[in-house]
Amino acid sequence: VCVCVFGGMMVFNAEQDYEYELVPPTATGNRACELYSVQCTGGQYQTRNRTATSDRRCEVCDAGFIDDDSNPLTQCVYCGNGVYVPARRTGSCRDYACSAGSFDNDGDPATPCIPCPPNTFQPNMGADFCEEAIVCGVGEEEVPGSFSNVSQRACRVCQQGLTFKDVAGPGACSPVSDCRAGTTQFALPTIAANRLCIPCAQDTFKPAAGNEACTPATVCGAGNVSVAEPTSTTDRMCANLQNSTACILAKVVSRRLFTAKTRLTLPWRRGTVRLWPSSLPAAHSLACTMARPPCCKLVRFR
Repeated sequence: VCVCVFGGMMVFNAEQDYEYELVPPTATGNRACELYSVQCTGGQYQTRNRTATSDRRCEVCDAGFIDDDSNPLTQCVYCGNGVYVPARRTGSCRDYACSAGSFDNDGDPATPCIPCPPNTFQPNMGADFCEEAIVCGVGEEEVPGSFSNVSQRACRVCQQGLTFKDVAGPGACSPVSDCRAGTTQFALPTIAANRLCIPCAQDTFKPAAGNEACTPATVCGAGNVSVAEPTSTTDRMCANLQNSTACILAKVVSRRLFTAKTRLTLPWRRGTVRLWPSSLPAAHSLACTMARPPCCKLVRFR
């Protein structure tokens, strides 16, 4: 018959014996012995001590609880909110605090922390909420790289006269634009609005982009006539056509006109003749009144 003993001792001694009787002996069978288990490990606590006929029993600390002293004879400690403690953990509850940028959304230490939602942040550990990020207003832009799930958004004012932003929210300030050719500045830009431009007034023009005022169109002086009316981007063209060699008299034949040089056929109009001077662009023609001495005026010919 075998005995469950340590060092030859026949009497059970919890300090010396390393086996316990698993099955008692019978008239026909020997007893069965089993080694005691080692002490409960970290993250466990002892619910039953060993006896001569039974082993000790160890239980794992559940999620949300922690073995704060690594003593198997003491119970696991429940952790509060702001942490996530998986099962069988040792140490302090604060060792398992929700990291910055996340929070405990349900107050249950047995469930994982979750990331802060969009447009919120949390710079501290162990939080049970995330803070709302500020929104940059009109005339402000977000400082690049300032906002994250652990830091507040920083805003800065647009540069007066150089950039603007006319809506609140994300996005950078936009460059202020210059007035196009043919337009002039009506209102100065602000940090909240672009420069306002309007078309040049009648008899004024501006040939290039810029923010200066439109220029008054030239007024043809005595002895000169307008050969091209001003547009929003071009000045009036004046010429003295009384003595101009550009006026080439035409011959009237069968209600049609032919230039002396090119003999180009042109439409007839009552009271006028159309000429095509060699010294002017082909896109124009001369309308000359025949009722009095030749006085020619350049008109656009389509």
